[in-house]
Amino acid sequence: MNFFKFVKVSARSNLRRAGYEISRIQPMNSPMLRRTRMINYHGVQTVLDLGANMGQFGAEIRDMGFHGRIIFVRADQRRIQGTLETIQRRSAMERL
Repeated sequence: MNFFKFVKVSARSNLRRAGYEISRIQPMNSPMLRRTRMINYHGVQTVLDLGANMGQFGAEIRDMGFHGRIIFVRADQRRIQGTLETIQRRSAMERL
């Protein structure tokens, strides 16, 4: 067994004992990746996030590679400011 395989097997074993599972992100096991690939495949340029809580969905599809426009719609006016602040922070981090 080569060194890298040994490290990988040891790390995976230790993490499992601690209650964690590591797996490679693949369309087969990641609904968000499947959704993002479908959005990109069909050339979607704008996503409408209805009921946007704190912008998690938008952040996830950005993390998975979506570069289009996201429109957040939130019915609860009290949380709109928090959602906008989250979006602005994430946008600022993307520019770095």
